[in-house]
Amino acid sequence: MRTKVRRRLNAIVGLIIMVATVAVGLDFVMQREAKKAFIEGEIACLKEALYYEGRGGIVLEQLLQGMIILARVADKDPQWPKTICGAVAQDRQFSYYSDEDVLNRPIERAAMARADMLAKRLYFGAWKTQFLPRGWECVRFYKVSDAKLTSMDEKHLAQLKVSKRSLGYFGTLRAVATIGSHTFYRDPERCVTPLPTT
Repeated sequence: MRTKVRRRLNAIVGLIIMVATVAVGLDFVMQREAKKAFIEGEIACLKEALYYEGRGGIVLEQLLQGMIILARVADKDPQWPKTICGAVAQDRQFSYYSDEDVLNRPIERAAMARADMLAKRLYFGAWKTQFLPRGWECVRFYKVSDAKLTSMDEKHLAQLKVSKRSLGYFGTLRAVATIGSHTFYRDPERCVTPLPTT
């Protein structure tokens, strides 16, 4: 009799262990799939930003724009969102993000393919193989360079939605370098997390 009870208990315990193992396995798979979906979403946001912010620029310019976005995410300063999608969607940070006219234009396939390649390279290589240049540990901002802005007429400025308030804000920052058609800046008063450079 005791043997039968033990066998039944062992069978029940075995069944419980099997169910628990399957549940843990399913949980692991679900977590892995959720992580994969999150990474794909982050890369898509970075790709979109690289495309719209720098598709006409040189590769180095796009790489640096992407690194600035990633630097904002990596920075412990509470002013920056902690995801790439959050950083890109942050209010008044990227002019294309809320501009329906820009978002509804036909996509240039070659430029989008380049942005996709650069986004993946940056996402998986940031702070491993991709770094900010020396002296850029606190750079978190960029905009179309003043030389390019002064050569634009009012219509172009309106299309870029460059406000006088925005231009005034950049006056409080320190320009670090101009690469391609963009000037990169740091805030001399605020640098919570200096990031690795080359």
